[in-house]
Amino acid sequence: MEDQMIGTLQRLHTICKVGAEGYSDAVAAINDDAGWDILRLRAFAARRREHSTALANMLVAMDGDLIVRPGIDLAAELHQIWMQARAAVAGGDRVAVFDEILRGEHYAVDAFEDDLAQPMPREVRRMLTRQHEEIELALEDVTAMRDRELRTAR
Repeated sequence: MEDQMIGTLQRLHTICKVGAEGYSDAVAAINDDAGWDILRLRAFAARRREHSTALANMLVAMDGDLIVRPGIDLAAELHQIWMQARAAVAGGDRVAVFDEILRGEHYAVDAFEDDLAQPMPREVRRMLTRQHEEIELALEDVTAMRDRELRTAR
């Protein structure tokens, strides 16, 4: 079970790390330093980096490593590449950027839900449950941002 738990933590660490990078890419794509959305997206990036660090610390405590094995989360890596390409092509189209963030957040929520369905030590479950809840709240906030952007675009 410990090897499976280490694999789970490595996967979620990668997802959180890539998520933080995705939020930072979104901030650059939107390019609106004064906006409330930018402040929220920066906060989400910082919080996701904290999640990644907490997962890394848990891995070290379990004698795991942070080496991302080939294919451990190729979908998350590809999502980040797609996000960067889409932002560049969209020229900062806020709705398109929010849509890409949402796609990544849905992926993260699904990954956490899948992993939380597995047996694990109580301490790990507590941490993953808290992180999952925070990701769900970010998903709701970004959905509201995108929906507001859609309304103002009409």
